[in-house]
Amino acid sequence: NQDAAPTLGPPSMKAITVFKDPNPIKRTAASLSWLNDGKRLAVAYCNLKFQGTVDGTSTQSYIWDVQSPNQPLETLSPASPLTSIEFYNKDPHLIAGGSYNGV
Repeated sequence: NQDAAPTLGPPSMKAITVFKDPNPIKRTAASLSWLNDGKRLAVAYCNLKFQGTVDGTSTQSYIWDVQSPNQPLETLSPASPLTSIEFYNKDPHLIAGGSYNGV
């Protein structure tokens, strides 16, 4: 049959790098943003469960170097955990973030 779609097989994936939250109290990666050169990844970590934050939970989020995933390249320390994060592609030194408390 000439109209039949080609068979591609089942989808697959392979983990290349893992970026783990370095804090003892683990949190969800709520938002990711790649720098446009593909070398850095910004990750906003927070617990999105309403009133589910444990005392002592870090508010830090991180910038990771893709070539060196064992420790963050930069640490962001907002007053409230970030729920969103985004690199500004026209200037890689600028990052926007939205915080859990809305401030």
